[in-house]
Amino acid sequence: MKASPVVTRCECQTKLSALVGADGIVTGGTAKSRDGQERNAPATAMGAGMEQFQVGWLCPVCGRNTVRSFYKGALS
Repeated sequence: MKASPVVTRCECQTKLSALVGADGIVTGGTAKSRDGQERNAPATAMGAGMEQFQVGWLCPVCGRNTVRSFYKGALS
């Protein structure tokens, strides 16, 4: 199954990324802080079966729950 990356920034400027499968399920999430450390960032998809869905991360740097919307048609 093909997975597409989605990337955004948390309010603390940590780079959050996740792999979203063709079925809309998140297979993994990571966070890369400004100092270059890469950490595990739990991520989940909401509304995975819809064209527009949301991905939520728990930022390991600041502890915020970050939610962003994505359009399934824009994923590679």
